[in-house]
Amino acid sequence: MEKQHDEMVQIQVNEKAGITYSTGLKAILRHDPDIIMVGEIRDRETAEIAIRASLTGHLVISTMHTRDAKGAIYRLMELGIEWHDIEQTLLAVSAQRLLKLVCPVCQKECGGQCIRGDRRNRASVYEIITGSALKEVLKEARGERVQHQYRTLQVLIRKGVALGYVSEHEYRKWVHEEKR
Repeated sequence: MEKQHDEMVQIQVNEKAGITYSTGLKAILRHDPDIIMVGEIRDRETAEIAIRASLTGHLVISTMHTRDAKGAIYRLMELGIEWHDIEQTLLAVSAQRLLKLVCPVCQKECGGQCIRGDRRNRASVYEIITGSALKEVLKEARGERVQHQYRTLQVLIRKGVALGYVSEHEYRKWVHEEKR
């Protein structure tokens, strides 16, 4: 039985030396890795290479700057990625926020001085779209009318406000409600 060697290869982006995200990603693909982590998809070429790698069986994990999880789908489309390629390759999308907490007892920002003595002063909130919810969001991106069946950042942070762990100020800071 052949012994398998798991190794990690990392390439540092150095645009002055001609090593961009896209050239680095092309170099990585020559090693035929199982998993590829791209620091950030910022341009069309990087997005296209990431999609191509995904279409050929590689698991590609990356970040993008968007307001929420479904924004990543729209951002990929803005970068010129075809809808059917996104549908074929996307397994899950997540958005996250790091929120300042308030003590539900004293209503002050947590910092270890609270009656409870709890030192946690921040919490992560994650919006995750996968499975049937992802299919619905993809249909929406194609122009179809759908109902979302996942917990949005807005709903999750609003729950924190209702329970007294998150301030209204923090809610307004992170949630940009659309005017109807």
